[in-house]
Amino acid sequence: LFGFSKETMRKSFISVNNALVKAIRGDIKPDRILILLPQCLQNNDCPRRITTDITNCVQCGRCTIGDIRDLARKYNAALTVATGGTLARKVVVQTKPTAILAVACDRDLASGIQYTHRIPTLGILNRRPFGPCFNTDLDLAELEGALAFLYNGSGPPAGERGSPCPTSVS
Repeated sequence: LFGFSKETMRKSFISVNNALVKAIRGDIKPDRILILLPQCLQNNDCPRRITTDITNCVQCGRCTIGDIRDLARKYNAALTVATGGTLARKVVVQTKPTAILAVACDRDLASGIQYTHRIPTLGILNRRPFGPCFNTDLDLAELEGALAFLYNGSGPPAGERGSPCPTSVS
């Protein structure tokens, strides 16, 4: 309509959403944070499927899944790798998170943020050095910064809520 590409519009929507979530900082209750990842973050040649069980990752270093799992454990956040939007929505309904940290491409992220409009959702765009949906990556520092924000800048919880809760739904 105004000469902007769909990708530019979606990225702008994600940026505005993130700014709005950050503006309501005090209203976020970090008791049940869900980190939602796309399966394309896993190295395509990896024989271990993590979409059914994130603990199948052996942290070989060929992708960032192992590092993300460590961050989820550090922050006591649930972690799920979804194969698509339908599964991601199912996970949100089942886990009932109080906040979501979602990683995806602009199309999937914009759609997911719209679906979860009642739950504070921070979106992180994945990097796509090999094109869409194939061996994508993300900035781990950005992910940890978002997690720290969701914990109101106080850093990782001191274990007051028990053990981390890795979540996988098939």
